Amino acid sequence: MADAPVRKLVVIEDSMVLSMAQNQQYINEFPFLQGLAAAAARKPRGCGGCGGANKERGVVLNAAKAAIAGMSPEKKKRMLKLLNAEKMRVIFMTGGKTMSQTISGG
Repeated sequence: MADAPVRKLVVIEDSMVLSMAQNQQYINEFPFLQGLAAAAARKPRGCGGCGGANKERGVVLNAAKAAIAGMSPEKKKRMLKLLNAEKMRVIFMTGGKTMSQTISGG
């Protein structure tokens, strides 16, 4: 069976972070993902009128993306290898600003 072609650019979105949090290989390599899926999928409390559950989910996922952006160069290269990608882009909020970081394996 032929290997899958290397992807040029992978954008790390909420759904991808949740997918990684459900994959034991990613959890072993990146322990901060452990329990993330459960925290992000937590059932809302109360009437749901204020959107508190969605805000909490957004905070949890944003923290995970910020953690990915803050990883060591070696860990970033390892994630690129697991994603089968040449580059990955992480977009997250910090200090009220949207930050974008593109990481390459080279």
